[in-house]
Amino acid sequence: MCGGIIGLSLFGPKSIDAFLLPIAADYWNLWEKELLERKTKPSPQRDLDMRQCQQALLVSLNSLIYKHRVIVSKPMQFLAP
Repeated sequence: MCGGIIGLSLFGPKSIDAFLLPIAADYWNLWEKELLERKTKPSPQRDLDMRQCQQALLVSLNSLIYKHRVIVSKPMQFLAP
């Protein structure tokens, strides 16, 4: 499910900044919303898949910011109201 995130991140910091960063907050919020809605009808495998995608996204962003010392073009605000 999250192989695209991992694949794009392997191309380096420019691809993460260009392709993952613009959509990261939207997908993060979508996954969180779906996880909250699933509390009424749980699906452990689907929940695990979404958490793994979140982890892949965080690892990619970590690589962009810390390993490559890149200043991102647009700051992310995951928890903004």
